[in-house]
Order: sequence, then structure tokens, then C-alpha cells
Amino acid sequence: MWKLTDEQQMIQKTVREWASAKLAPVAEKYEHEKVFPVHLYKEFAALGFPGIRYPEAIGGGGGGILDMCIWVKELAKVLPGFAISSSVACGLGAKMLSYGTPEQQQKYLLPTVEGEMIGAFGLTEPNAGSDATNLLTRAVLEGDEWVLNGSKTFITNGCIADYILVSARTDSSQKPGISIFIVPKDSPGMSAMPIDKNCWYSSDTALISFENCRIPADHLLGPLNQGLDLLTKNLNEGRVTFAAFCHGVAEGCFDGALAYVHQRQAFGKTLADFQNTQFKLAEMKMKLELSWTYIMRAAAEVGENPQAAMSASICKNWSAQISEEVAREARHLLGGYGCMNEYAVGRLTRDVFVSEVGEGTREINWRVIWKALN
Repeated sequence: MWKLTDEQQMIQKTVREWASAKLAPVAEKYEHEKVFPVHLYKEFAALGFPGIRYPEAIGGGGGGILDMCIWVKELAKVLPGFAISSSVACGLGAKMLSYGTPEQQQKYLLPTVEGEMIGAFGLTEPNAGSDATNLLTRAVLEGDEWVLNGSKTFITNGCIADYILVSARTDSSQKPGISIFIVPKDSPGMSAMPIDKNCWYSSDTALISFENCRIPADHLLGPLNQGLDLLTKNLNEGRVTFAAFCHGVAEGCFDGALAYVHQRQAFGKTLADFQNTQFKLAEMKMKLELSWTYIMRAAAEVGENPQAAMSASICKNWSAQISEEVAREARHLLGGYGCMNEYAVGRLTRDVFVSEVGEGTREINWRVIWKALN
């Protein structure tokens, strides 16, 4: 459990080399332009990684949660925005499509697994985030069409996705009374607007609006009014994968700081010659090793039992906390250069804050852990 298999080591090596050759040289360019390079995602997808988590029967690699965690981590070390958009493109939403009809899987899941389509998931609303039972977006069946009204925010890939899986209330008389719908891009009545943010610049984030948006009746995903159950079946895997993302950002910060202290001169020595620097980096490495070990454990537990909520929440919260701590120390070691885009550490630390709120805030995950204790 605590050691990567030969195949997983090959995944890590391949993605690490690809990210170093393809992402690192253009990372600052796409951060500055605030663009997700779709063509690079397609190139990455051609290597088979988006489908690595899915069964071979549908064109996937037949791998487990940890296999996906590995490639997400390696991309996040170099360009977090690209990593998060890539993981969402083929992650939670696509996993939910595996519960769809054969026709839905053929039209949307297979192309996603192959990297030909980019997916997005629309849950969060301006007034409803972690409280998924408080959605205001509505879907009403009129004849052979569903009509959607409402809005979604903070939607990763919202402007570039080929389809969005949208959660909407379909029964106001009960809670949650929520269903999931497949909404193709360019659906009449749907519009997407980029959100101006101060992190994940190379990831597409959008505000989605639905004004009498009409989609075919057969675009309902899963049972009517059972959307929340469909979501929770996949939530824990998403949290473990996001923990790997947090860990990757922290590893990127650590690697940058380690290289810097061996180069920077002060008082006739390199910073690495000072015991204070040595102890600080040793502490950072210790935290990273413990974080990754727990990610491996949680990946195994959730793989065996998708309802292993406590392990998933501990994993997510701990990795997010370690990511912030390691990033802060790395930036401190670089001094003024830690605030400059000239060094990767400057860019990476900018993206760390989101670790605390993605895939459930600290408080939401603490609540999950507490419920598991009682």
C-alpha cells in the first residue's frame, strides 16, 4: 500500500517528463494570458491519462484512484491551473456519467475518457456552495424538454466545456429533490461568462446562467430527484484526488525552494549551508512525506469503499493544510523573489489558498469527520 507499483512509477515518470518538457516552459505565458491551453490538454490526453481511472471496457486504463492522483499531482507541481482544469475535464463529472444510459455514455463518457471532450460540473451557486440542498436552479419538464432557470458560479471549465453536468431542483415539495442534467455547450438559453479571479489563472472559471434553457428530456442523468445521492457516491474520490492536487502544489514549492537555497549566496555561504535553512527544509519534507502516505492510504480505502468519508475528508483537509504551510515556508526562503513570477514558487504560492475551500471547506470536512465519530 505504501509503495508505488512499477506501473505507477512509470505513470509518474511519464507525466513528470511531459510536464517538464511541455508545461514548464510555457507556464508563465498561460498564467499571464489567463488561458487554459486546450491544445496541450488534448496532447496530454493522447497519452491516455484522462481515462486511466475508467474501465477498459469503455476505453479506459482500468486503473485506480491512486493512478489519477499521481498524474494530477505531477501536473500541479508545474502549473496548478492546468492541473485542476484537466482533472475536472475527466474527473467527477465523467465519473457520474458512468451511471448514465448506454446512449449517454456513448455520446459523452467515451469521448471524455479519450480526451476528445472536456467536461464540467455545475453545483455551486451564488448563494449555495457546501449546502447542496439549498439550490435555487430549477428544472421543469415541459413536453419532451427540460427547462432550466438559475445560475452556477465558480464552474471550472465553464466556458470551454463540451458539456456541463448541472444540478437542479426538480421537486420543491421534498428535500433535496435534486436531479442532474447533461447540458451540451451552446444549448439555447445557457450562457457562460469568465470570472475575474486572483488564482488558477491558467484554469477556466465561469459564471453560468440559465434562462429558459431547453434540453431534451433524455438528458436527465440518473434517477429523477436522486441527484444528490449520485453526487455523494463520487464525492469522496473527488476529495482524495483534490488532496493529491494540493500535495502537488506543495511539492512544486518545496522543489523550487530547495533549488534556490543551493544557489543563493549570503555572508560567503549558500543559504543551504545554514542550519536554520536545513532544519526548515527537513521539516517541510517530513510534512510532505506524511501527507503523501495518507493520500495513498485514503486512495486505497475509498477504492475499496466509496463511502469511506472520514478518510477522504481527513486526507483533503490535511493535504490542504500542509500545502499552505509548505508554500508559506518556501516563499519565505526565497525572500523577495518569493513574490516574483520569475520563480515558480511565486506563482505556485498564489494558488495555494484555494486548497482550503476546494472539495469542501475545512469546516465541512471537519463536520464529516465528526459525524463519522458518532
